[in-house]
Amino acid sequence: MRGGENVDSAKRSSVLFPGSQSSIGPAVHLWMDDRRRNALLAEERLHAEALDQGMQAMGLLPAADAGSRLPYAVCAAVPKGVDGTMVALRLRESYGLRVELVAQAADQAYWSVAAIGEQADRCRVLELLAALESELLKAGCRLTRGRAVQAATERYGREPRRHMMNIGGMRNGATTRGLE
Repeated sequence: MRGGENVDSAKRSSVLFPGSQSSIGPAVHLWMDDRRRNALLAEERLHAEALDQGMQAMGLLPAADAGSRLPYAVCAAVPKGVDGTMVALRLRESYGLRVELVAQAADQAYWSVAAIGEQADRCRVLELLAALESELLKAGCRLTRGRAVQAATERYGREPRRHMMNIGGMRNGATTRGLE
């Protein structure tokens, strides 16, 4: 061990010594799983809020109010005169971004985007907003360039900094070199 590292805390880490997991107890594992699940849901919610802010900054009207939609999904009305199917297809083929077209009423179609999986990532959200803005400009919509990405970035900026979890005396992401 290098100087300054705590040997006792390394011995208690179930990550370093998988055989000792049974001594920790199932309640602790359930608690840790709940913490991870809650953190994942909070991340998805954050990305959906940033996506929603960006779409609204583009002038896309939300299809539902925030209280009646899934916390990780964003639905926005397709602007009049825009082929929503073609835009969604170009986003998928050119950028690998999933935007689904949902026709809810006879005269109005909506795009639905879920901020889960690969799309639950800050870079992917910003890329989706920039790509959608580009496609809408090609379709003849009048938009202010960069406003969507700026709105989403501002939403991310309002998020308090997350602290790294301290598990078993080691910080999350720390290497295990020198513990042999």
